[in-house]
Parts: sequence; structure tokens; C-alpha cells
Amino acid sequence: MGGMYTRLLLLLACVFTSHSTFAGFRSPFLTGHSPLEVSVMDPFAEVRTGPGRGYPVIHTVEQGERIELVKQRPGWYQVQTGSGHSGWTSSKEISRTIQATGEPADLPEVGYGDYINRRWWTGFSSGKFLSGDFDSFDIITLVGGYRFNKWISAGFEHGRSYGTDTTGRQYGGIFTIEPFTAWRLSPVLSVGAGRLALDNQPRQVSFNAEDANYYLVGFGASYYIGRQFVVKTEGRYYRAEADENSDNMFSLDFGFITFF
Repeated sequence: MGGMYTRLLLLLACVFTSHSTFAGFRSPFLTGHSPLEVSVMDPFAEVRTGPGRGYPVIHTVEQGERIELVKQRPGWYQVQTGSGHSGWTSSKEISRTIQATGEPADLPEVGYGDYINRRWWTGFSSGKFLSGDFDSFDIITLVGGYRFNKWISAGFEHGRSYGTDTTGRQYGGIFTIEPFTAWRLSPVLSVGAGRLALDNQPRQVSFNAEDANYYLVGFGASYYIGRQFVVKTEGRYYRAEADENSDNMFSLDFGFITFF
């Protein structure tokens, strides 16, 4: 148990001390502090009242006209034209733009923290139990969920575990708290509960794991790698209970998440 708590504390320390290193990765353009001025090279670009095709067109930017990119949403940019019009333009309509220096402007489809504006997400992870009766069991998990706001989301997990002489499955719900989504590297806290079951009762598992409840607390970090993808690593502390028996376990997982 002491080693398990030590690993959790070390993981927390690594996550939170990363702020001093990675907080500087926030993009001034995306946070709206420094608008980017570009010239439109496409024949024209439609300016709408909101970031979507369903919003009405209020202005058309002509080829060669200069605009300022104020804010970004996945697939859309909020722009300010030289004539004073303000609205949203599809990234496809300004895919060919140049900066004031005459150099091409690199306009990514999705930037740091933009995934917080997408509600649905899915992903997978792979890991291993490092302590408890499931020590050395490998884990593969599929997960999907919904983001309620910028820092909290709920999801459902379904996974498989593989031991020396048995396999198992686990499924449950999970709440994820990510308080610093504007950072490229952000700490993550998870809490959840569910059911786990083994196909048979192996000798090395002392409690009845053929049908058990579990509760978990996880600490980790997510790292935005570009476009619509985030990598995530997490250490989890499990409490599994079956009948009159229980077990404490610790796992370390690594996975990918995409949002839409």
C-alpha cells in the first residue's frame, strides 16, 4: 500500500509542476490577445453571424482584402474586416492566406485547447495493473463520453484484462475533471465506479473476482498533440469489493482521445 500511495504522489507532483514548463504553450492568437492579420488569396470568403453553415451571411470578403483572425473554433475563424464587419468564416474559405510579410500563413484546423468546444469524445487506452491481486494483468479499454463544460465530462468505459491463466472484463462510468484545458499539457482527475468479472477464478486472485464492484480515483495528464487528438497517461487506484472480500489495486494507463 505504501508503494502505491508513493506512486500516486509522484504522479501528482509531475503533473502539477509541469505548469511552469508548459503554460507558455498557450497561443496568443487563440486566446484572443493578439489577432493575426492576413490577406485572403481565395476568390472570396463569406462572413457569417456564427460558426456554422446555418448562420446567415452578412458580408463577403474579396480576394486580396486584409482581415484579422480574432478567435478560433474547430473549422471556423472569427474575423474582423477592414470595413468594420465582424463575423465567422469557414477555414476552408481562407485556406490560402498570406501574412503582412508576404509569407504563407499557417492556419491549423484545431489549436491548443480547442477541443473544449467539442462536446463528444472517444478513445482507447492500454495499461497494466502494478499491484494487488491483479498484479501484472494487462488492460485494454475503450471509452467515450460527453463534455458538459470546459473542465468536466462524463463517460462510459468498457475494457478487457488479460492475466496468466484467465481473462476478464470491466465496465463502468467515469467523471473527468480537467481544470486547465487551455494548457497544452493539462492535469486530469478521474473518479468512477463499475463492475468487473473474470472468466474463471484464478489461483493468484484471493477474493471472488468473478463478479465484483470497483471504485476508482485517477490522477494523470493529457497532452494536446494537434488536430483533433490528445494523448493521456493516468495512474489509477482501484478498490474492488466482492461478497465479504476486497482488494486494492493500482494501474498505469496510456491512451489516445479524439473529439468531434
